[in-house]
Amino acid sequence: MSHQAGWLPIYGKTGGSLSSAGQFGDSFGALASLMAALAAAAALSAFLRQRKEVAAQEFERNFFTLLNNLQILVSTIDVGQRKGEDILELYHSLERGDVDLLTFQTETMFIPSESVQTGQEALRALLSMFREEIRESEQFKDSKFIHRAWEDFYDLWHDDLGHFFRTCYHIYKMIDEKCPEDRIRYSRIARSHLSSSQIILIAYNCAVGEGRFKFKSLVEKYSILHNYHVSKRIAFFEEEFSFFRRMFSDEAFRLEEKPEFKYT
Repeated sequence: MSHQAGWLPIYGKTGGSLSSAGQFGDSFGALASLMAALAAAAALSAFLRQRKEVAAQEFERNFFTLLNNLQILVSTIDVGQRKGEDILELYHSLERGDVDLLTFQTETMFIPSESVQTGQEALRALLSMFREEIRESEQFKDSKFIHRAWEDFYDLWHDDLGHFFRTCYHIYKMIDEKCPEDRIRYSRIARSHLSSSQIILIAYNCAVGEGRFKFKSLVEKYSILHNYHVSKRIAFFEEEFSFFRRMFSDEAFRLEEKPEFKYT
């Protein structure tokens, strides 16, 4: 069957020229290319969204696993309260040079304990022990003294404290490097798992201990000391807090003005 020029089956009149039909075909091809490009873009968007969701799920799984490991680690810490007079006698021997540090550490391990603190209570006991080494609030004005006192204290308790500090550091490092979104939210979740004693121990470690090399910047970036509680009724604690204010930037505390309580 023959057709007149300027006429196509189905599409009807072409305006009298087959060139018009060619233009129509070109326009249809451009439309097909556009649709293919849109489909490819939609597929890429879906792929990226899926990958983001997978990354978020993987991060959450690892994050909460680390938090759980931290709680397990804290629960396994135990600190024996040794007999005070025996410890003091060995400490004086160490000061006089009658025994070396290794002997002092070994001897104190075998002094019977009057009681054993575990978990959160153990870390609270460790903080109390270190504060006893400082004794006077005036000592906080000398950062060199605090540094040396912490080094000696950490040498004795590095097995427990070192593991605790490293776990806390890696939690915040993972938030900083791997969190796909809303780092502040996860940093607050992690911070909520830290007791006041743990926060203060972290502050000492990052102010004058090994944590000042890597962990300190994360403490400041994510305001880990925000929940630091200071008793204004005891000069020692006020001076301790002032010491930390000098050692860290304000971002570490993110202090907020609290409304004055009004008595009714």
